[in-house]
Amino acid sequence: IQPMLSGNTVKSVSGKIDLDASKLKVEMKGGTFRKTDGMSLKLDAQFIGSEQETLLRGLDLQFADFKFHGKGRILSGPLSAKLEITTDPGTIRLEKLQAFVPMLEPYQLRGLTDFSVSLDWKPEALRANGDLKISDGSFFVKDMLKAPLQFRLQTGFSESSLNITRASLSGPDTEVELTGSVRNFLAPQFTAALTGKSFNVDKTLVLPSEAQGKSAALFSLIPQAFAEKAADVNPMLALAKNPAVANAAGVLTAKLGKIAVYGANLEQLNAKLLLQSMVLKVQDGSFRTFSGQVKTVGEFDLKSPGLTYRSQGNVSGISAKEAMKSYFPKYQNTLEGMVDASWNVSGSAYPASARIRNLKGTAKLMAKDGSVKSVDFQESINAAISKVPFLKNQKPIKVDNGFKSLSADVKMDNGTIHAEPIEILPKGQGFVVKGKSSILESLEQDTYLDVYDPQNQLPKEFHSPGKPAIPLRIFGPLTSPKTDYEYTVKKLASTAGQNALKEQAYKVLGVDNSPGKSDKDKLKDAADQLRKKFGF
Repeated sequence: IQPMLSGNTVKSVSGKIDLDASKLKVEMKGGTFRKTDGMSLKLDAQFIGSEQETLLRGLDLQFADFKFHGKGRILSGPLSAKLEITTDPGTIRLEKLQAFVPMLEPYQLRGLTDFSVSLDWKPEALRANGDLKISDGSFFVKDMLKAPLQFRLQTGFSESSLNITRASLSGPDTEVELTGSVRNFLAPQFTAALTGKSFNVDKTLVLPSEAQGKSAALFSLIPQAFAEKAADVNPMLALAKNPAVANAAGVLTAKLGKIAVYGANLEQLNAKLLLQSMVLKVQDGSFRTFSGQVKTVGEFDLKSPGLTYRSQGNVSGISAKEAMKSYFPKYQNTLEGMVDASWNVSGSAYPASARIRNLKGTAKLMAKDGSVKSVDFQESINAAISKVPFLKNQKPIKVDNGFKSLSADVKMDNGTIHAEPIEILPKGQGFVVKGKSSILESLEQDTYLDVYDPQNQLPKEFHSPGKPAIPLRIFGPLTSPKTDYEYTVKKLASTAGQNALKEQAYKVLGVDNSPGKSDKDKLKDAADQLRKKFGF
């Protein structure tokens, strides 16, 4: 320190600070910060000042491989300070962060950072305004991602807000951008917009079905979770314990050209999401997939142990075969056709083993121009006919499982899916089918179907006015259903026996029993014959 005198009075002071704390060792718990002995920590500063004001002519701070430069002034009455801090362009490399922030190691951060900030400190408050720019950035977490993602970031910030001018993310078949702002970091209030051409989830993220036994890092964002096995509970619970996250609120709008997930393409995605008190509401969501349109609204309680949800919406013109194959592989061989549907359901996502059991609500299903794959009507009908003694030599019936329309009302409760009523109208030569079905959590079905024969394809012994020609009971796993032939044969025998007695009566009375005559006309002829015979 060098005083500058005027007589015996100190007019000003100039000086220099040279601090070297490279031998200092600091270790914070949890891997949040670590400075080893020998890691560079040096401060050089030059100043000149008086009783009222001190000017920082230059300030150079070196920590590890990071260098910062500053200048400013300090006022003594009242005490306050203004500083400007910058970095040399292209010298701040993100990969160097893990040397003193071990918790970042799993993220494999890369990129060049430019940073500048203006600080205005007064006893009552600290004001800050700055800019942060990251170029050629990338990150990769093996338990979260299948491939590294590249990113660019340009933001402006203050002590309590962040404005994202542009944040772009790119990867395999992925190109999206995020813009928005955040205010009040202790209880964040945000607005954000996500736009882009495509986001390929299948090529980018390790999905839950692929991550069994791996870490829960994808959802928890807590570094210690990398060493832990994924628990079958809502992974958002860990975040809910963080006051800043728990108090976050805001709006996110999304407009994406295409999302690829679980082998399906969701196109023209538009959504508006609201977050308040860890409850995420889907105010408006729509997209096209499998040649059809989906619209939905919903609500997800992110802080609940099971991640409970409510959802309602409708789909139109969806290919059932492709949708089942992508989203419900176990059901992929059950139904084909173009499907319209609506639903109103609630449930919880965790534990995974209880998802079907916790699913409650209703749905309506209407399919057109398709076929049923979970039941082979031709095989079931012909096998049943062959087991009736007096019909075993009947020529096999040739039909297919194609339908003009299929409708069903569905109710889900306590692990059982009830479909009642079910109605199938034939396409071409076929049968009208009505019935009901129950599907258990184990994917075992118990289905009762009444087969009507409006085109008189079955033997006349099966026909009875207003009654089904053949009753079927289908049971067992959806993937390999079985037909309860004993149930069918008993029903057939009863109907055929009654018809045989009726046929014999017509013969005795001499009634014309040709297929072209209605049962009403046959009964009228029988009554006329009885009146003549017995003088009624």
